[in-house]
Amino acid sequence: MGLKLPAVLLLTAALLAGCAQSPEASSQPGQSGPPPEQSAAVSTSGGDEPAGIVLTDDPASPYPMVMESWSVDMDGDGADELVELRAEKLYSPVESGSDTWEEDTQFPTRFCTLVVTKGEAVWEQPIGRESNEQPITTGGWFFPLGEHRSEAVWTRDRTGNPVLVLWTDTLGNGGMGGIYVYAYAFQNGIVSLPVPHYGMKATLDQEAMTAQVTVPETGYTEVLDLNQWLADYQRDSDEHGFDFTFEPIYEDGALTWPTQPRNIDGIYYAEPAEQGLVLRQFISGSSHADGMGDLVTAITWEDSQAVVLDQYFDWNPKFWELFSSSFD
Repeated sequence: MGLKLPAVLLLTAALLAGCAQSPEASSQPGQSGPPPEQSAAVSTSGGDEPAGIVLTDDPASPYPMVMESWSVDMDGDGADELVELRAEKLYSPVESGSDTWEEDTQFPTRFCTLVVTKGEAVWEQPIGRESNEQPITTGGWFFPLGEHRSEAVWTRDRTGNPVLVLWTDTLGNGGMGGIYVYAYAFQNGIVSLPVPHYGMKATLDQEAMTAQVTVPETGYTEVLDLNQWLADYQRDSDEHGFDFTFEPIYEDGALTWPTQPRNIDGIYYAEPAEQGLVLRQFISGSSHADGMGDLVTAITWEDSQAVVLDQYFDWNPKFWELFSSSFD
């Protein structure tokens, strides 16, 4: 899978760019014409030798296809829009160096496009990119919904407008197995909404066995009692049947464990709320495997900007419980 990915990404980018409609095809800014009909099963050139790359489709392939669709009044005008999540085809060379590329139906993920239809007007938004002209770098690919943490859910912004939220696994791009999260509203076109993740700074007071932990972007601050954290850690270990005794570790008079929180990952867990989303970011201590807890942030949107409704540190680590349950 990994060997095919660069070629697949480059060609997919070219294919998607080629599908973009010209401005003349739109009746309103940001629109494209109706989705093109599926091309013929085989694309070939005239003559004995092919001119350029030949793309051969699999007749049994389900792509491009609608992965999911909804009828939702996204703009509040009393009439539902048709909202579709569409998958794209992927191709790879028949063999190394070949100019003939065949559809790759074994690759587990697909790049997707959000399509909103309102009457005769159609809007398209590639997931993870501003437009089809933007090269594919990271994100935008999805497993089938419901598999490997790929989900689509509906929530609302602060004024009550529907928001479609999509997330999918980062495919192991470092950290603790995070997710890409995308949010979209519709007001005279598809509006991409920010889903922020936050940083963390912490300072240790060794004598008091406390750490002051701050989120720089919001200014939220808590004082973590390391003695209490250690007691909770011991209790959690005992409840899981482990026969360990945890005590502070010092080297040359300096506390080395537990220490102040030192690292924070991106988003690894999301769930919809009545308004907006609740997001979790994994926090670790002296090493990345030394999980200390989560930063929990509840957000919504107002005027297309993210608004923090609530934020706190959960020092009772839930990563493995939530991470495992998100695959169920």
